[in-house]
Amino acid sequence: MKVLIEHAGDDGAKKDTVKVQLRGSDFWDMDTTLARVIYPMVKKYRDFYDTNKPMGYPYEFSNHAHGEEGDEDDKRLREWLAILDKIVYAFEAIAKVKTLELIDEKEFKKRKKELLKPFRKELHPLKWKNMFLERYHREHELIPEFFEEYYAALDAHRARIQEGTELFGKYFQNFWL
Repeated sequence: MKVLIEHAGDDGAKKDTVKVQLRGSDFWDMDTTLARVIYPMVKKYRDFYDTNKPMGYPYEFSNHAHGEEGDEDDKRLREWLAILDKIVYAFEAIAKVKTLELIDEKEFKKRKKELLKPFRKELHPLKWKNMFLERYHREHELIPEFFEEYYAALDAHRARIQEGTELFGKYFQNFWL
């Protein structure tokens, strides 16, 4: 995918122009393709808040929206930043195809191998390609606690991604400077 957006006034442009070139591979995992465009934008947007330049936040976080008086701006800003952090996490995880940040993949494989060591003779014949699913299911039967822990962490990770993408949708029209 290639995207070129020229705004009116940029390099003498008289009006906004948008050029998008798509390839077939951009559709294989469209969520990843879109996240690779969205992630750097939301990351940079979030980073603007760390430059000590005053930034705004959605109206619903202002004191006026809550009918309150007093200096709550810092608290409201922290709430907005926490939402932005969730959005950044979600799109980074999708863009970088991070299956699970919580478990080091090398450590996961090493631990799995150690736990399956007593069952090597039984599992060895299931090593061939046509036996992959059978081996997969047998490993899960032999060490269920290990996989339950892994899937619980994976489910939590996926829930964080879901929350971040839903927040992105909810606040989509609030990404402006």
